[in-house]
Amino acid sequence: MRQFSNPFKLLVVGVTILSFATTSNASWWNPLNWMERNRAKRVETLLVTSNYVKSRILAELVQFEIKQPILLLPTANEPETIYFLSPTKETLEISKDDYLKFIDFLQPNKVLFLGNDSYVSDEYIALTRDRVATWSIANDDWETIAFSVGEMLRLKHLGFDYLVLLNQLDENGRLKPAASTDFFGGYITNEKWTPNKSSEPSN
Repeated sequence: MRQFSNPFKLLVVGVTILSFATTSNASWWNPLNWMERNRAKRVETLLVTSNYVKSRILAELVQFEIKQPILLLPTANEPETIYFLSPTKETLEISKDDYLKFIDFLQPNKVLFLGNDSYVSDEYIALTRDRVATWSIANDDWETIAFSVGEMLRLKHLGFDYLVLLNQLDENGRLKPAASTDFFGGYITNEKWTPNKSSEPSN
């Protein structure tokens, strides 16, 4: 199996995904904090996708490389909430109704949408296109999207790194710790269970 091109990426993305579940309580953060620290830098590329595991892993891998913010659109579980994720991992909850206001606030040079209409509604793309240049990579297969983004942004190892991270997901769509042995405490284990169904759209 191909080794992860930078093991630190796996650690960063994995920790972020495990901790991101707490972002529902992240309204304490003021986006002006991040903007003030980056006053001289305009947002070059705003990454937009939905808050599902496969889409978020890819967005965060891209973010790790290009140091640009992410907007995670509403999901079936949180139909009215958008999450803003800065390159420094600070987060903010945004109401769905404030989407355009926040786009105007960030003033990105361009917006890159990731995923088909199960992840990114055409409504968001249409609304954004009236304000800023938009790119969209819509495909039913996230591996294909990852390699396409890698080619577009000239991120040589993105597609392969994404495949490695997907292989780290357990049956519930969560990052699982790497297993180095089939033995636990000197005993061979063969635990079986029925996983819960994920709320992520099927591809």
